[in-house]
Amino acid sequence: MAERARNARSVTFNVLLRYSSIMIKTVDAIYEDGKLVLQQPLPLPEHAHVRVTIDTDMEREAWLKLSEESLKKVWDNDADDVFNDLLQK
Repeated sequence: MAERARNARSVTFNVLLRYSSIMIKTVDAIYEDGKLVLQQPLPLPEHAHVRVTIDTDMEREAWLKLSEESLKKVWDNDADDVFNDLLQK
């Protein structure tokens, strides 16, 4: 009985792992006439339910700019010159 439960968990885990690694995708689409038109076909069965997250170009650019500014604050500082000196020795 314990072996059977372990095998069932293993099969379930393998199926979930395979599903999640294949099916989590980012695809581009264009919004036309009230519908999202995908730029490429997806490997999904007909009538498959999916979750859509909208990430517009403006939002993406804003996040990239904010990320770049934060990274500059963290990485561009005189205190880190100590590490550069250590690398050269």
